[in-house]
Amino acid sequence: MFQKPFNALDTILRFINLRTVMGGMMGNKWWRKGSAQEDEVVAHAARELIEGVTDADTVSKVELHTGINLRDQVTIEEIEDWAKDRDLRGFGNRRN
Repeated sequence: MFQKPFNALDTILRFINLRTVMGGMMGNKWWRKGSAQEDEVVAHAARELIEGVTDADTVSKVELHTGINLRDQVTIEEIEDWAKDRDLRGFGNRRN
């Protein structure tokens, strides 16, 4: 089957957008704050970020095309926090 060509710029922009979600940039103006929808958005963002940073093919392709290494943009502590947030928000209202 025909495979969509890899676009490094799209990958970097997606990475930046997902980091914005995880950084809490939605803030107090986010009208679904504290809701199940927010939990779903944040859990999805964390899952995508972790998969992107741990996927060696994606990291190497982005670095080849742009010179930017996605793994150099985050710390181990951030990834651990994302994993914890993903797991806790996956429980929904049952997490407390």
